[in-house]
Amino acid sequence: MNKKIISLLMAAGIFGAFGGNAVISVCSAESESISAEAETETLTEEKIRELLPKTMAEFNEFTEKNGIVSIHGKYIVYCDEINYSTGAEVVMEQLGTAEVKEAFRYNIKPDELLPGGSSSNIIIVYEAVSSGTVKVTISQGRPWDWEQSHEVKELGYYDVSEDMAVKKINEEEFTAPVRGDANGDGDFTVADLVMLEKWLLGEDKLTCWKNADLCEDQVIDVYDLCVMRKEFSESKPDYAVMSVEAMRNNNSMEKIQNSVYTAASMSELNTLIKTAELCEYDGCSCDFHDVQSLVPNGIDESFFENNVLIAVYNAAGGSNKVLTIDKIEKSNELLTVYTTTEISKAATPDMVYYKGFIAVSKNYFEGVSKVERNDTEKNMENS
Repeated sequence: MNKKIISLLMAAGIFGAFGGNAVISVCSAESESISAEAETETLTEEKIRELLPKTMAEFNEFTEKNGIVSIHGKYIVYCDEINYSTGAEVVMEQLGTAEVKEAFRYNIKPDELLPGGSSSNIIIVYEAVSSGTVKVTISQGRPWDWEQSHEVKELGYYDVSEDMAVKKINEEEFTAPVRGDANGDGDFTVADLVMLEKWLLGEDKLTCWKNADLCEDQVIDVYDLCVMRKEFSESKPDYAVMSVEAMRNNNSMEKIQNSVYTAASMSELNTLIKTAELCEYDGCSCDFHDVQSLVPNGIDESFFENNVLIAVYNAAGGSNKVLTIDKIEKSNELLTVYTTTEISKAATPDMVYYKGFIAVSKNYFEGVSKVERNDTEKNMENS
């Protein structure tokens, strides 16, 4: 291995030998038989050619039965009229985790000589070459005047199984590709970085190689990993306010007023809720007796793999009292949560308290030994 490659691996955070995987695996999907031909035999190009029309009579019969687009095993067949005298061409565009490519095309020879400017009949066969889901748009138009001249002839969504069997699906079943989503779970996370690192070292498979081709050169290498690390660090915020809400009728307010807490695991969060929110008064009719019902939405064990939860509690006040979480700042080992409490000049008898939750990335939280709150009280105008 040359020094340039070693230095790039070191810069990307990879230690060990470079594994040169020769085969790239792609997103997979459930397989399902599509047509009678696919159920009985594997269609080759030679066999699909035999199934397709050769004369105008056969063309008309084929399109009447199948429409202008039909599926045959791993092939998508497009049959339509086209007027070449206008300069029109057929253009296929695709988007998705699966991929299709043009296998072959031909024109049906007319039964009799046609006058100039007449339409021809074209057949184009597209072959599935990788699995997943794909949106296929087939249009006709003049390449030099595409925006004004083109007409969409067919827009379809397809699933391609691991054995390249194609089936049509609804739009909601289509999975749009996510840049950087190497594992195909629909999101760009640190798990994708880990998968690409392991694949480059020859220790793992690469589920969605096209999502990981961030250099867009049809090659997966350490350069893609460098770009992935850079884009991941730029796209993921250091923190996010998850929720701020008013809560009523908790008789344990003295335990939580004007406080800030942290939790780095579900067990720590459950302990926090028991200490701060769980009502201990026998016979109380409030809604604060079940720990699980008080866990914020979207929080489970997987949340704490990459995040720390910060909880902010306000003292009780009138129902028109408002809490906002403005920002957080890190200075050495101190993390400060800046909040604003707006208090109405007119008191109300129905007392509430506010709580807010902030998700903070573990990378940003690293090195923090103390978390404190800086609250600014602001009087609101009477409504």
